[in-house]
Order: sequence, then structure tokens, then C-alpha cells
Amino acid sequence: MRGENRYLGVSPLLGAPSFLDSFSTIETILILGLVALAGFSLAAIAFRLRPRWMLAGTLVLAVVQFFGPFGFTSLGLLATCALLPGVAWRFWRQGAGVWGWLLASLTVWQLISTLWAEKIGSAGYGVVLSVAGLVSYLLARELMHSDRAGIPWALAVVAPVIIAQATLTVIFRLSPDAEYAYLTSRIATIFTEPGVEEVISGAWPNVMDPDKAGGVFLNGNTASLFFAVTACLFVWTAASKKLVALHIVTAGVSFIAMLATGSKTPYALVLVVPLVALFLVLAVRKPREAIVVASSGLVLASAAATAVVVVRPGILSQTARTLSERFGLWQMVGDAVPERWFTGFGYGNWREWVVYTWDDYFPHMGPQVWPPHNLFLQAWVDAGLIALALTIALVTLPIVASIRRIAEAHTAPLLSAVTVRRAIVFAGLVWVLFHGMADTTSFLGDNHTIPFVAILTAVALAPRPAERSATP
Repeated sequence: MRGENRYLGVSPLLGAPSFLDSFSTIETILILGLVALAGFSLAAIAFRLRPRWMLAGTLVLAVVQFFGPFGFTSLGLLATCALLPGVAWRFWRQGAGVWGWLLASLTVWQLISTLWAEKIGSAGYGVVLSVAGLVSYLLARELMHSDRAGIPWALAVVAPVIIAQATLTVIFRLSPDAEYAYLTSRIATIFTEPGVEEVISGAWPNVMDPDKAGGVFLNGNTASLFFAVTACLFVWTAASKKLVALHIVTAGVSFIAMLATGSKTPYALVLVVPLVALFLVLAVRKPREAIVVASSGLVLASAAATAVVVVRPGILSQTARTLSERFGLWQMVGDAVPERWFTGFGYGNWREWVVYTWDDYFPHMGPQVWPPHNLFLQAWVDAGLIALALTIALVTLPIVASIRRIAEAHTAPLLSAVTVRRAIVFAGLVWVLFHGMADTTSFLGDNHTIPFVAILTAVALAPRPAERSATP
């Protein structure tokens, strides 16, 4: 088989032993038993615990994760999923909405797609992500319906954790030695994604780039997405009349940390997304002024891009190289569609295909195990056409709803609280979409962003009467 022995030295994760291969039979039974006991306990608690407490817990766990023996399927994700029976039983009857049913359908299809996955564990991670998203969405939707201060309160609970993560990101950007000391420490294996133990061998050059930092997150690009989402969400909730200072500080710190990650994406989106939001806000009020803003925005964006190139001449070649790599990956996916248009590759199989066909697309570069770097292509690669269609719907629905919310507020003053809140929800959702068009994320971002994106989605899709009574 072509490329059969090319896994060696390619990536610390390709060919890594599965959970079952990593432990003895007794150890496996003990670990699964403890996880099951903890899961049943959380499931029982979920039938009685207040939704604001559960949402706060999912937010905190989203940041710290607690990675363990199950790879990217962290203990934090599993704990969130364990809440599903109680949360669904208590809050589904309030109405999960179309989005909830779409996400539930995606979860079911992902379970079906395990039939052609490399192994069940590979597909399990995708299912866990969807279930965690569904739990977070149902909790946020319930709070929008019945607990006016619940979401701001839950965000206040997680705010100190976000500030700590943002502070570490800035420190690590300023001191690469401090970042290296953390990434090579034992504690990093708990809070940082799998593969961090390979940093010392130089397996992740992108991680060790002195111009990038992710705090306790392994990847600076996904860290930038996390901070962008939290900045938007905390601006939205700052309009509540409780703990406003804490929410504003968290939003500001998130914004600073987003830029400190060194990722190129936020430098582009920090101009594009606000301009698009402003255009929509003006378009529903004064269409002519909106056209002027759009034209001015194009000029401003061009001037900003020119200034960045002048200050950092190397960024142009870096961007060109990155885009070239992305186009190669997208072509790799496109060329594979005719043979497997319905099923996709199946969870886990893409990695083998990348190594097998690498020389056809990147003849002058050593093999790398890269994902497609596009959230829609990733959905098709993992679970085929139905997963792609559901993902498109799941992305489109809340964005369209947020645009309608902006249009409904056309009589409100331009800088009123209601206008700002609706515009910032749109900005957060669109940011996730734009970021995911050329990076390694799902429609919910990644492990860290799931409940935060779920809150933005619940706010965008909240029925109008519920929004009036529950939105701060």
C-alpha cells in the first residue's frame, strides 16, 4: 500500500494507541467503572440542580477541560454529556426549537456513521461534541425562558477562569520560556490538549512559534476563537444590571488576549465582522448611509492591510503559504467526493488518506496529518452528505435569526442597548463561521467554545416574548 510506512515521524497522534490499547484489562475496567459511576451521579443530580448552576459548571469545564485517558474527549466534555438525561427530561418539553432538533438529528446520524468509522472511539468524539452542544443549548434556552439573570450569573462564575487563561496567554506571548516551561510540565497534560507531551521533541512547530501563544490551550488559533466568542458574549451580557464591571473587564481582557495569541485570523476579522454588523444595523435604518459605511469599510480594511504588511513584511508570505496549504487540502477533499459522496471518509479515516495521497498535493513538503481546515468539509469528511446538510442548517439558522433580530430593532436608537446586544450576537456567530472556513473547528468551535457558542445560539433563536422577558 502506498504510504504504508510513512506514519513514522509524521505526527505524535497518528497511529497513537487507542484507549483500550493503552491500559491493561483491569485498569480499563477500573477507569470505565469510575467514569460510569461519576456519570450516573451527575445524571441524577441534573434532575434537581438549578439550570444556572449546571450552565456555570459547563462553562468552567469548557475552559479547564481536564484531559484524561480518552484523548480529546475530556472529562469536562463527558461531565457535560452526563447532564443530558436530566436536562432533556426537564427542559425539552419547553421546546427545543428547530435548532435543537437539528442538532439531535446530527447526533443520531453521527452514531449511525460509526458503522464506517476507523474505530468507534474516533466517532465517539464527534458524538460527544454534539451532545455537549445540545446540553448547553437546552440549558441556555431554558434560562432565556425562565431565569432572567441566569446567563449573566453563570458567565460571572466563569469570568475569573477566563481572565486567568487570558493572563497566561499574554504572559506566554511575552515570555516563550515561560510557555515552554508550562507545556513541558506535568500539569499541562491535565489542562492542555493531547499531544502536549510531544512538545519537548519539537513535534508541534506551530505551538512553539514565539510569535504565538494559547495560554493553557495547545493551539493559538483556537485560543483566538475562544477569546473572540467570550469577548462578544461578555459585551452582550454587560447590559444586564448585575456585575457589569466584571463583565466589561472580562470582555476587554478577552479582546487583548485574542490579539496576543498571534493568530492572523483575528487581525482580519476584528475589522471585517464589526463592519458587517454595523452595515446591517444601518441598512435596516438608513440604506444610503449603510452603502457609505460599506465603501468606507473597504477602504479602511485595505489601508489596515497595507499598514500591517509595511510593519510586518513577512506576514504577506506567511499568509500566502497558509492559503496555499488550505487550497491543497480543500482540493484533496474535493477530488475524493465522487468516490464517497454520501458517506464521506468516516471518523478517523481521513488521517490515513492524507498520508496516502500527500505527495500528489504537497510534493515539496514532508507528510503532515492535517484536517481539512474548513468546518463544512470537516462535517462531510467525518460523516458524509447528511452531516454536511445538517451542519449547514445548524450554522445558517442562528445567523439568519440574529439578522432578523437586528431588523426588528430598526426603530431603536443606533447605540441603544438592544441594538448593541443584537449586533454583538450576530458578530459572535459570524466570527465562528468565518474562523471555521479556514481553520480546524466544528460549527460549535472546539471543546472550549461549545457552551459559549450555544449561549449565543440560544439568544439568537429565543422567541420574541421570551427575549423581552429574559434578555438583560
